[in-house]
Amino acid sequence: MKNSPPQNGRRVELVEIRGSNALAKTAEPALPTDLRLHTNPNPFRVGSAEVATIRYELPKPTQARVVVYDLNGRQVRVLHDGPQIVGSHALAWNGAGATGSLVGSGFYFVVLEAESRRLSRKISVVK
Repeated sequence: MKNSPPQNGRRVELVEIRGSNALAKTAEPALPTDLRLHTNPNPFRVGSAEVATIRYELPKPTQARVVVYDLNGRQVRVLHDGPQIVGSHALAWNGAGATGSLVGSGFYFVVLEAESRRLSRKISVVK
């Protein structure tokens, strides 16, 4: 603590604070520890440039495949098929099938295949 000369009859004290600067450091996001496919917002409205965001996490670098299927198990659209790094990922689906035309209203499944596992989530499409 340092004292300054009196100013206008007042004494001013300057205080030095020493200690950890831990609050100043930005915490790095933790890497995922398990394969995870997040739920999607339902219902998902097709048309007028709306998209559904498919979010998932990979605990290690691996081959990943993300596919949309209809209720009959037919493949509608492959969103990703190939290697990916560890971490969180997001893919956008605009409601179009493999041919580019918009799918009809109804229920669909988003399936993540990675690490010899298969995770799925239901998604509802409305027009």
